[in-house]
This record gives sequence, structure tokens and C-alpha cells, in this order.
Amino acid sequence: MHPRLFDRQLINIGAEKPRGKTAYVINPAAGETMPALMWQTQPNGIQYLSARFSLPRQRWGHNARLPMSQVDVFAGLGIASEAIYRATGIEFNPLTANVTNVHYTVDFHVGGERIRPILDRLEMRQLSRHKRVRLDHGVEFMQRQSSTQVYAKFIEVKMQIEKGHIQPEYHNDALQAANGVLRVECRQHLPAVQRSQARLGLSRAASDVLTSDASHRIITDALDKLQFANAVNNAETDRELDRLIECHGVTVAMRLFGFLRMVKSYGADFWRVKNYARRTYYNNLRLCKAAGVWALDK
Repeated sequence: MHPRLFDRQLINIGAEKPRGKTAYVINPAAGETMPALMWQTQPNGIQYLSARFSLPRQRWGHNARLPMSQVDVFAGLGIASEAIYRATGIEFNPLTANVTNVHYTVDFHVGGERIRPILDRLEMRQLSRHKRVRLDHGVEFMQRQSSTQVYAKFIEVKMQIEKGHIQPEYHNDALQAANGVLRVECRQHLPAVQRSQARLGLSRAASDVLTSDASHRIITDALDKLQFANAVNNAETDRELDRLIECHGVTVAMRLFGFLRMVKSYGADFWRVKNYARRTYYNNLRLCKAAGVWALDK
């Protein structure tokens, strides 16, 4: 911020300081597309303004449609910049702003009847140094500084509507755009953004980060790790018993298949409440993970 805004000036433009926080914020109401703004002042007196917003929501009032070209990206940035100026009188140039958090996204129109089988296969994946979290409408593979989500967009849109995050006039368009869509979303926090840009000698400026090349690079890497094409193209079985037999043979597979039935009936760590040896439980767990059929990460 040049010049910086003092407390009285921030209050005059509608900013608030949440209890216990040192930053001033302007947060949009539910359903509004106005960017969320935050002013932070460092110990050296330098003040920074950050804006958080969804590019699709700037253009269409919801995020069920995605930018189709760099022109759409620039248009969304321009709408956000204009909204910030109208609300605060501050000229915010999003192209030169440094990116601290970005979500790269791609949609696959697979049809509603195919979404659940594909998710079932992806939920069996084990990625090194990732924590797998099962969602009501998909699955997420998490690291400290980044994550990849794969989910049914139609269900997620319905959840947004129920929470009032999409204004009524956009409901039909959002539901229509999300129907039969499986969305892959790669989220990067600041350290991950820095690393991925530094590898190519690029900056964190939005003009370098919010590009189709960057999006394609990050998403392609995530899809390869997930073996996404195999899950979509039915190139693998989603039957637990078949995978156990392939990995461990028939005799061991029969034992492990019964073990999985116990897990589904009594929950993870059922050995704590049933007369079942802890060591045997974890040996079976290890074998199931090796076959890629353990999907109850807690």
C-alpha cells in the first residue's frame, strides 16, 4: 500500500478487525462475489493488501463454469479489480500482485452414472507423503502445502446453494453446468507456488501464475500420480477381491477379504472392541494397503 492506510481510514471504508486479530478485513456476505480483502501491516511499517476471489464467480456468479481461455482469466481479474476500487477507492492491479494461494482446476464431463465408480477407484489410491481424506462427494489427497481434490461437482454445487453461497438467479445455470462433471482441483499454498514457479525461473506475479501453461503443468502432474486415466477408462478393476488375489494370491486374499468385511461392519480399529489380535490387525492392514484396497484413512 502506497501510501498505507491508518486505522481510522480503514474503518471509514468498511474494514473491520476481528477480535484477537491484527489484520483489518472486508469479507463479502454469503453469495456475494466481491473479493475478500485483508490489510496487514508488518513490524517495519509496510502495509500489504491481499484479495481472495474466484475467477469464475467474478464472471458467472458461481464457479461451476471454468475459464476457457486466457481472455476469460483477464476478464475475471478486471472485474475483481473494478469491484475492489468501487468498494474501497483503491486501485488494485491483480496482474502485478504476487500470488500466495491458487487453485488450478479442470472438469471432466463423464456423466452422472460414471462418477461414483470412478471415485471408488480413485479412493483406493495410495500416494507417497499424502494423507487421503474421503469426502461425501469425492476424495482429497493432502500435503502440508498443497492438495488435490477429485469430486462430483453437481453435489458440491447443491451444497453451495444450501449454504447460500450462490445467489438464486445463478442456481439453474450452476446446476446445469455441474451436471455429470467430475472436477479435479489442485490447490497450492505459498511455499508450493514458490517452488513450482522457481523451477521454471518464473515469478509469483499473477501474470506468470494464472496461465493455461501453469495450470496444465500442475494438473497433468497430479493426474499422472493418481493414474487418473486408468480410473476413467475402466482400465482396472474396482473389485477388492480381484485386487487382493492379484497382489497376494487366493488363500491370503480370502483372509484379507474377510478382514475388510469386519472393518466395514465394525469400523477401523475394530480390534479395540473385538477379540482380535492387534498385531494381526496391523499385518492385515499393511497387506491391504499394498494391494491398494484400504480406503479408511483416519
